[in-house]
Amino acid sequence: MKRKVFYRLLIGLAIVLLLMQFVFNQKEKVEQLSSFESQIVNTTQEEDRYTTYLQNYSADSFNVESNYVINTSEMTYSENVNLLDESNSFGIGSDSLEVNRNDWVEFDIDILEEGLYIIDLLYYYQADELLAPKLGVLIDNLYPFYESRQLSLPINWVPSGLSVDQNNQTIISFQTDRYNNDIQPISNIERTWQHNGLYDASYYYVEPLQFYLDEGTHNIKLIMNNDGLIINQVNIYAKDKVNDYQTYASLYSDKTKYDDLIELEAEYYTSKSDPSIKLYSDTRVASTPFSLSENRLNAVDAYTWDEAGRSATWTINAPQEGLYQISFKYIQYRLTNLATYREIKVNGEVPFTELSAFAFPYSQDWANITLGDEEPYWIYLEEGDNTLTLTSTVDPYRPVIETIESILNSITSLTIEIQKLTGGNTDSYRDWDLVDYIPNLEETLLQWADWLEQGYRYCHYINDRTNPAGSLVNLEIAFNQLRVLAENTNDLPNRMDMLSEGTSSVSKYLGDLILSLTEQSLGLEKIYLVGEDFEIPSPTAGFFKTIWVGIKDFFYSFRKDEEIVTDESKTIEVWVNRPRANVDLMQQYIDQVFTPQTGIYVNLSLMPNANKLILSNAANIEPDVAMGVTSQTPFNFAIRNAAVDLRKFEGYSDVVANFAPGSMISYVYEDGVYGFPETQDFYITVYRTDIMSQINLTIPDTWDEVINMLPALRRMGMNYYHPLGSSNSYKSFNLTSTFFEQFNASIYTDNGIYSNIDSDEAIEAIDLMTELFTVHDLPEGTANFYNHFRYGNLPIGIANSQTYLQLLIAAPEIKGNWDIALYPGVEESSGDINRYAAATTTGTMIFSSSDKQELAFEFLEWWHSTEIQIRFGNDIQKMFGKEYMWFSSNLEALATLPIDTEHKEIILEQLTYVTAAPNTPGGYYLEREISNVWNRVVLSDDNLRDAIDDAKISADRELWRKYLEFGYVDELDILKDYQIPTINNIDYWLQESGDDDE
Repeated sequence: MKRKVFYRLLIGLAIVLLLMQFVFNQKEKVEQLSSFESQIVNTTQEEDRYTTYLQNYSADSFNVESNYVINTSEMTYSENVNLLDESNSFGIGSDSLEVNRNDWVEFDIDILEEGLYIIDLLYYYQADELLAPKLGVLIDNLYPFYESRQLSLPINWVPSGLSVDQNNQTIISFQTDRYNNDIQPISNIERTWQHNGLYDASYYYVEPLQFYLDEGTHNIKLIMNNDGLIINQVNIYAKDKVNDYQTYASLYSDKTKYDDLIELEAEYYTSKSDPSIKLYSDTRVASTPFSLSENRLNAVDAYTWDEAGRSATWTINAPQEGLYQISFKYIQYRLTNLATYREIKVNGEVPFTELSAFAFPYSQDWANITLGDEEPYWIYLEEGDNTLTLTSTVDPYRPVIETIESILNSITSLTIEIQKLTGGNTDSYRDWDLVDYIPNLEETLLQWADWLEQGYRYCHYINDRTNPAGSLVNLEIAFNQLRVLAENTNDLPNRMDMLSEGTSSVSKYLGDLILSLTEQSLGLEKIYLVGEDFEIPSPTAGFFKTIWVGIKDFFYSFRKDEEIVTDESKTIEVWVNRPRANVDLMQQYIDQVFTPQTGIYVNLSLMPNANKLILSNAANIEPDVAMGVTSQTPFNFAIRNAAVDLRKFEGYSDVVANFAPGSMISYVYEDGVYGFPETQDFYITVYRTDIMSQINLTIPDTWDEVINMLPALRRMGMNYYHPLGSSNSYKSFNLTSTFFEQFNASIYTDNGIYSNIDSDEAIEAIDLMTELFTVHDLPEGTANFYNHFRYGNLPIGIANSQTYLQLLIAAPEIKGNWDIALYPGVEESSGDINRYAAATTTGTMIFSSSDKQELAFEFLEWWHSTEIQIRFGNDIQKMFGKEYMWFSSNLEALATLPIDTEHKEIILEQLTYVTAAPNTPGGYYLEREISNVWNRVVLSDDNLRDAIDDAKISADRELWRKYLEFGYVDELDILKDYQIPTINNIDYWLQESGDDDE
């Protein structure tokens, strides 16, 4: 009886839940909108956006049949352009032009028919940069639209190990590591001539951009933004019309339909447009090839095939001429309840309009999809090799993305207008009358809300959804929030956290949405050529097979790993404090390059915690080499005779010649150098170009100029950021010593035993360091400068390499609206600006307990070489994505970073001023006391001189105690001086020990 009652209650509860879900779903239905155009308001650019430009012309209204070919003999060019004759033109058979950064090429053309034209280049790319070449285009000395300032030419990357199997299908023969796991194939730029039109740098348009040319003579000028492009020819023509599928099918109605099934592995791509696209080992049972004992690369990684414009190409051998259905086994889970899109080309052309943006629906697990879905498309393939290219595109979402970007720019402008009126005052008891000063404010906010809601409904339409999509919740919150703000516009100054500042602002919601919508991720595991009445294999394994494999995997986990056979006398042990991806690639380099060259074996071990080095020293089980350690670690071991002086090795001078001299300071102890810098941080100025231009402020070069610009920023409710104002209460030498360097103040006395923070120069440095916050009101306790920079309330400040990388890859809403400059400094009497700035490094070292020190140094010499550092920096990004940027301490390698050339020049110039606080016994305590001075003066309003005097007494006491421990002093007297390395005397340590007297 009780059981029946329980079952009835359970059934009743289930019915209630289903009814609630039904009612909820009915209430939350989204009314779809079948069409939506980009709503763009130009607030910051001199030219219109391409979308606005294109709206002025309709390609259908023109009937262009003329094609124009311009050879190099018809071009004029800047003086640095190299004319390559036929014999040096890489086999093209005619003269070519080698153009590099800031070079230009121009020509005149007589247009016979008014219309929209594609400018197509025949080019060869000979540079080794990871980024595709960029150039600007002027028509009659004007940029026709904003995007024409920075246009992109595609390049192809070909994986190593391509071959053909017994079925004439192209495959990749993967190399394996010492444990027989597949290794990510290295890709190299395809060195070949290619024809391509010009694409916008963000690839919002999947097709080449078109330029309007009316009848008559026009001058076209190409300005290069990169090095290494060779141009042979320019073709100008109108875009070909692409038929729909119905027309396409009628053209091939007489062709035979294929009647079999061909299964192709997606990991065997033959080229890709971006080295960041990578393969991975999917461990699900139905993914092939599958192995319990080794990692087999068997799928294209969705996380790396996401950015618009990234394409992958497969070469498919068709057994006969005819019509084929094409299917994919895919996974797509980044955009919840939304599809991602791919332009699909066959043999270099989009066959019909339906494939210009084909949707891959949301799927959390592997799924099959056929082109055309319920009514499959039959696609013509020639007998033999055909190419299939899938290119990530945001084109269906582009109107929404461009509208969001325009609204974000408008919000920035509105925020500045409000700050001008209010001076950033957020007093909740003060009334404002904004409507008198900002006309139509309510209408503007409601207009933005309407545009966003229309975009919201349109996204549901193109995804054929009426239930709310999880990935669009930010859009819904944003337009509802704008309507709330419009209800009382005069209260807007007190509600800026809802509009543009903070984690719950409209700007934050929209910025995050752009980031997600532009990530059109897609993973592929299989490609099928399908005949009529053939069923595609299931994308997932059956229940019993999965269970059986799981049981085998459990027992296989008890298998003992294979021992790697090496010569023990020539084997060194290296502990690495880096991510697993770095260690695996390093081991691959060693096994493939270093060991064959030298006969030295290297066993790398992952060291997740550098403190294990201390434990290993106590247990007498130290490795030969440690890598990725902090710059203090070699000193701490050296002072205890546990590290090796690298100056004694032949070849030392050649290694350090590639480092910034200031980066070596931290590795010095007495006459020796006990480590090499491996990665290099830096500090630079970052600033919002859109905001700074609107409030007419120039970028400061000195601290005086920073101070002079602060009143203008504060009037806008904005400020300048310095890392001393972060939420971390401990102010390291990395931040404080910069001020001492810029005022030529030594932290230590000449004998190195006492602190020198009470000298006139040091007091002047500390005075500026604190007055920036106490007098000039720089923000204290800033938890995340990156976010404040995005919101615009801190539109300028000091950033390190980590923040710079974040802005590069994770701030699409301000792309093109920020830039960098040198670190501000102090102007000296000579007129020069002292802009020395401390920055951290991570390093490598050799332990004195090693009996293979010569072998260990040979390994470090190889690892720090320019060739290996360039290769590693390139390959780590090729294999794992652009976020794996390797900021090498080798400056020649750093100069090859795949970033904007102007940014690179600024970073390299700033690194000529890089320095570091010297390591001393007890130096940690002086670092703490200087931090305490800042905290006392800034946060507790203590007297500066009192704080310095107290800090000096305390620091000197600890310094004496540590010098006593290491034999530099006794209870009363100084026994020997401690030599302090500085930027002025570091050259002494940059030569081998035997060269000291020279």
